[in-house]
Amino acid sequence: ARESRCGAALELDAIPISSAAGELAAQRADGVSALDHALGDGEDFELILVIATSIYIAFQETSFLSTYVRPILLNI
Repeated sequence: ARESRCGAALELDAIPISSAAGELAAQRADGVSALDHALGDGEDFELILVIATSIYIAFQETSFLSTYVRPILLNI
């Protein structure tokens, strides 16, 4: 992002947090939030893809989006 002089803004309320992450945060009570656990624990990986709205609209017509993509729409 630095090289291309681009950035991103995450909508923290839109990030899915499992009940396990919430339980872990409550059990440990070490100041690490459920959001921090959701973002940094485990072996799950997600790819963030930034595309123009027009491309997103075109992708909506495919089954790929409904199967693999959880969109978080941003106006930049």
